[in-house]
Amino acid sequence: MPLAAQAPAPTPESPPKASPTKAAPPGLATIERETLVAHAKALAADELRGRLTATPGQQRAAEYVAAHFAKLGLEPLGDVDADGKREFVQRYGVERTSLTAESGFKLGDDEIRAGFAVMPPRDRRPVATVGEVVLLDNGARDAAELGDAVPLLLIKARSGKGLDINQQFGFAFSLLQRLGQAARRVEKAGAKVLLVGLLDDDAAVANVLNYIAVAPEKPVIKPGDALLRVVGGDDMGGLASMLGAKVPLVFTGKALTEKLLASVGVEPAAARAWVFDEGARPEAKRGAKADVTIAVVTEAVDATNVAAVLRGTDATLAEEAVVYSAHMDHVGSRLDGEVFNGADDNASGSAGLLEIAEAFATAEAKPRRSVVFLSVSGEELGLWGSAWYAEHPTWPADKLVANINTDMIGRGGPDATLGQVMLTPSYKHPAYSSMAKIAAEAAPEVGMELVADDKFYERSDHYNFVKKGIPAVFFCCAGEHEDYHQVTDHAELLDPEQMEKTARLAYWVGWSVANSDARPTVLGRHTGWFGEPVKAKKKKKGDD
Repeated sequence: MPLAAQAPAPTPESPPKASPTKAAPPGLATIERETLVAHAKALAADELRGRLTATPGQQRAAEYVAAHFAKLGLEPLGDVDADGKREFVQRYGVERTSLTAESGFKLGDDEIRAGFAVMPPRDRRPVATVGEVVLLDNGARDAAELGDAVPLLLIKARSGKGLDINQQFGFAFSLLQRLGQAARRVEKAGAKVLLVGLLDDDAAVANVLNYIAVAPEKPVIKPGDALLRVVGGDDMGGLASMLGAKVPLVFTGKALTEKLLASVGVEPAAARAWVFDEGARPEAKRGAKADVTIAVVTEAVDATNVAAVLRGTDATLAEEAVVYSAHMDHVGSRLDGEVFNGADDNASGSAGLLEIAEAFATAEAKPRRSVVFLSVSGEELGLWGSAWYAEHPTWPADKLVANINTDMIGRGGPDATLGQVMLTPSYKHPAYSSMAKIAAEAAPEVGMELVADDKFYERSDHYNFVKKGIPAVFFCCAGEHEDYHQVTDHAELLDPEQMEKTARLAYWVGWSVANSDARPTVLGRHTGWFGEPVKAKKKKKGDD
């Protein structure tokens, strides 16, 4: 889920059990926690390098999903190839900016192959420089003394642990803006590059750099022209150009920073005391020669969604489809090489999608309506893949009757309890629908407790369907856990029982919609999950 989506967990509001409750749909019991966890582990493996959109790791995730759909015998519903044959994959264009093979970083005789990330110069021109490392004071106010040296600036960026993700981004952007001033000072003094040393790899700014800086194994992704017309902005990817300086900023992780400090004769403890605790500035000498070459290349590449369909059995209703969705992508790797595995966000929701597809495909009875299974990418960068599908559906747009989206279904926040699941649009929202009411009715049957929270209504892939007039429900665990968008979001921390219950509830809702005579309807605000409609207040004269 994108960063802005997160908020404190609200107080859960358990709906009363509706009576009578319909019998459980066929295939429900085939959704099992062991298989869910196995899928999540496969997608969250280190080998996929955090599944950043339009990278080999994301492509491997797409291949995994497509292989599962093929194994189930589902019909491909992606692009049509040159021979007129449907594929599982749907492609959309993005721009990928990477460091070139000519880029390099040497410190003395030591060739540095990892542990740094680069914000290229604003004009993207190649830069090469060789010079002795010089430690500047905070803010680079002594930049005029540089000569032909390579400047090193240490920044006050403590570990982000204990901060929520919005706090981390706030601190990081404030720091990046100040670094822009320092970059102008060193550029004016004749420097061609500014080394920016981190004393902690898990500093808040390191997480932000994951979106806006290139590293030896990690590009920056922006939307291509066609996608840009759909999404109307490039969100995270555009921050790189917004914050870029005239000289490249080369951020060094803790290990490389300590090498740079050793070369100028400064102990890490002394540097830390100076930067964080306002201690005395340590005496430093000119260090080893740094040989830095920065060049980037931008190329047009494809990101991929994966789509499949199970055809319905009713001669008329089969023309209509219920869409299940979940995003497969995450945010790549940190500058120190640690991987953002994204086990909960969103290997868990993707695992739910795969198990739900299997339950539909293997159930003895098949649904009357068709069911589309859609695994999207680009969610973390601005809901790109679902926006592309909503604009270029591979099923007739007027026949898409509902969307059920699963994102972060594996763990709740510190105040959440097992079985709590956030559902939006809730009864408090004007888009509260008959689907949400079905969820409220079925929740006790699978051991779930609904939490009414609409803060995330516009923040995950379901919203792109909503904008097309398609009713949607979104399932997500309540609250924000401490590993959200951290390199510590590992599969072993997932709650298998939570995943199983949530996936079963999502399946129940979709099965009900797929077999109903009528399409889902929007009910408007209610006093409770089964309460009375809330009458709209009459506008007073002069109200907007």
